[in-house]
Amino acid sequence: MKLTLLPMLLVLMPAELYAQGAVEVELRGARSLKCSFPTIATLDWKASDAKPQVGQQEFGFTLDGIDHKARKARLIGNVGAVDLGVIDGFKVITFVETTASGNVNMTTVFAEATPGARRFKAVHSRHVYMLGGPIPSQAYGYCESWG
Repeated sequence: MKLTLLPMLLVLMPAELYAQGAVEVELRGARSLKCSFPTIATLDWKASDAKPQVGQQEFGFTLDGIDHKARKARLIGNVGAVDLGVIDGFKVITFVETTASGNVNMTTVFAEATPGARRFKAVHSRHVYMLGGPIPSQAYGYCESWG
């Protein structure tokens, strides 16, 4: 008797695990993601101790031309576009921008949908140094498949 592994796994796999796998397939299949980050955490780091501040904002952008094989994508924002590197991880995709001054900005999209919606949880981190000192920030929100 010939048994194949896939049918056995589908029968034995809990529905939740199957759904999580479907979300990851959906995320990895997206070629464009429209992202919004309404919550932001910043630091007031003028003194020796960092003081966290959390607030709300209207901020978003589109990740377009996502190419996992070439490890490239484009970020399209309200003031222009920039090339990104793409890093595929376990249940995450991270998009990395290195600015002309050497600062790094990263967006990580998780293969986890927000409850009640087909949006993926996401975090956008900026690691910036300006003349006044370090200005790190991290924004929280979601990205949804676009186009």
